[in-house]
Amino acid sequence: MHKLATTALIALLALGAPALADDAKEVVFTIGGDKTAGKAAAKNGKWAKSLTKGLKAAAKALAEGGPMTVVVKVAAGDYDGDLGSGAFQFPELGNKDAEFRLEGGYSEDFSKRDPFGTPSRIVTIAERSAPLLQFHPSRPNPPTAQMELKALYFDGFLCDVGNSNNYDKKSNTLLKGRGTSTHVVIRFGNTKVGYFEMRNCVFINSPHRAFETLLRPAHEEVKFRLYNNLFINCVIPVKLDSALTRGGTVKEIEVDHCSFLLNWAYNPDVSTGNPCALEIGNKHEAEKITITNNLFYANFGGAILALSKTTPPMVIKNNNFVGNGLLHQLAAPDAVAMVVEAGGKKQPIDVETIEEVDFVEEAEGNVSIPPGINLAIDAVKAVDSSTIDAKESWENSMNRLFGKNVEGGKVEVNNYAPKKEYDPKNPPFPRNPAAAKYGASPSLVK
Repeated sequence: MHKLATTALIALLALGAPALADDAKEVVFTIGGDKTAGKAAAKNGKWAKSLTKGLKAAAKALAEGGPMTVVVKVAAGDYDGDLGSGAFQFPELGNKDAEFRLEGGYSEDFSKRDPFGTPSRIVTIAERSAPLLQFHPSRPNPPTAQMELKALYFDGFLCDVGNSNNYDKKSNTLLKGRGTSTHVVIRFGNTKVGYFEMRNCVFINSPHRAFETLLRPAHEEVKFRLYNNLFINCVIPVKLDSALTRGGTVKEIEVDHCSFLLNWAYNPDVSTGNPCALEIGNKHEAEKITITNNLFYANFGGAILALSKTTPPMVIKNNNFVGNGLLHQLAAPDAVAMVVEAGGKKQPIDVETIEEVDFVEEAEGNVSIPPGINLAIDAVKAVDSSTIDAKESWENSMNRLFGKNVEGGKVEVNNYAPKKEYDPKNPPFPRNPAAAKYGASPSLVK
């Protein structure tokens, strides 16, 4: 094998992704942007104006069978569902020997990519009646039609469902169940995969869980990976689990270099069933959970929830936990890094206590460093980053964020999950150099 090919193979194995066959062909489809440039950038595929048509063309290519990599490259811009419906229903994406990559954030001419600066924005409408993105149905007819892919990559999209939420005009508060769509942002439909990776994405304004990792493992060594994503202003945004099947447990779920910013408890009270930004499933859904190099900042009810009595072994290391204790009236910057079961009740614990939890195998390098993030709860758009002292104290940053005095940790919140907008010219990345290595970053985009 050529030296360059050998290097690429080693890199793939290091990431946990399945290696591609030497004879695997590459098929590239381009969506949106400049038509002439899109046609030139396509390879064995074609250009399409709409994401709907592009996905159908990709599904047809996959259905031909055999080893292949099918890439759908999506130019920056707004995409508002099939025929403007506010939701996309994916076609049957199936080929057990194929890798499927859906990549957003490309420039108009497809010469470069910047998912955070020039996003491909999946937006919705007020009457959304389905998930923003729905993969092949979880109960296909006939059942043997269940789709399988060797690898699935969802890469570089801004998913915003704020338009299908309803907000109280007086209190600036999300009204769940009263005109707000109850559908998740992404439903994976139990698609069977040999590897799954979601990376370089932004999820914002989700009213109740952006997604659960409900995919089916194709074999015993399957890995799911969330990498370099932003979760902003969502209600309990993510649960780590899998679609339970006979003999199918995911080997490992990894969350690496993600930023969880200003996310919300299921209900704005301390007795709520799920207060945290990231929820962990049980040992039947994953054999191991690895959480590394992430930023958990200003998540109102806590960072990580792990209440199952059969929580799988966890590695939680080199993460930055700051300001996640306000719902629990805990003002310490490192408070409520986790909520676990202890003594028959939900117990919030700080950063130093993580290593004492039975199912946590490694807990080195976790810190609490103010990131200097440019967010404000009482403004629709992010505030200008130039007005923020990157090294400001945690107390001052919370005062600015909530517009309130947090002394003693007691905060009355009228602004529960208010609608926010993502500003690509002013994205919420750490400005404090000491905190820059934690969480998502444009420098990590592949």
